[in-house]
Amino acid sequence: MSADGVSEDVRISLLHVHLPKLASEGFVTHDRDRQVVEPTERFERARPTVSRVLAADPALKTPIEP
Repeated sequence: MSADGVSEDVRISLLHVHLPKLASEGFVTHDRDRQVVEPTERFERARPTVSRVLAADPALKTPIEP
């Protein structure tokens, strides 16, 4: 599969699987019409834990900050 195909698969997975799960658990809000995803207070409280997990496993890549 080409890099473009992988990118499209990731985009589709994020849009149809991961974002709805994160939104249903209250970690993000997702406005599909405006194509905007925003972190919630719940996400902000979890950020230190996520950062520790990423720091503990060098195989994981750190997310890009806005």
